[in-house]
Amino acid sequence: MKNNRMPTRKLFYLPLIFIALVFAAPGCHKSNQTPCENNEAPPVQVGLIFLDKQTGENILISKNIESGTIKITQGSSEVPETTGTIVTNAGSDLYGSLKFHIEDLKKGEFKYTVSIPDVTTTTLSYNNTEEKTDNRCKPYVIKVQDPVIAEHQYTVQKSGTNIIIKITL
Repeated sequence: MKNNRMPTRKLFYLPLIFIALVFAAPGCHKSNQTPCENNEAPPVQVGLIFLDKQTGENILISKNIESGTIKITQGSSEVPETTGTIVTNAGSDLYGSLKFHIEDLKKGEFKYTVSIPDVTTTTLSYNNTEEKTDNRCKPYVIKVQDPVIAEHQYTVQKSGTNIIIKITL
């Protein structure tokens, strides 16, 4: 007499093995990413807001100044000019500012000269310092410290990685 149960029993285990493989297979794949990949902070941006001393108006907005007419030069003349944009989003903390990226990857002293035709030329200087961290992916960070505007009265505030400087002309 033949036992008909044997093939059924083998077929019963086949779906169980398949389910086990489906759940185990993704766990066996190792990520090709290193744990430190994509661990960079966003670049530091500065927003310069130019205010009229008499009226308190934002000069860049009230005079409809185009960002293409503004010259931003870093340090010496050997470094190419930096480009900036005038922020016109009313909800932004950088509204009405000339926004541009500043050097935040090296320690040392840095200087930018901003020339706005028929308005002003001003100099932004700051110091980048190196600070140790407990993060094994990034054992030190560069911090932008002590931004200074040489020619005019100003106030400084931070918003995330942005530095907002209100300059009174």
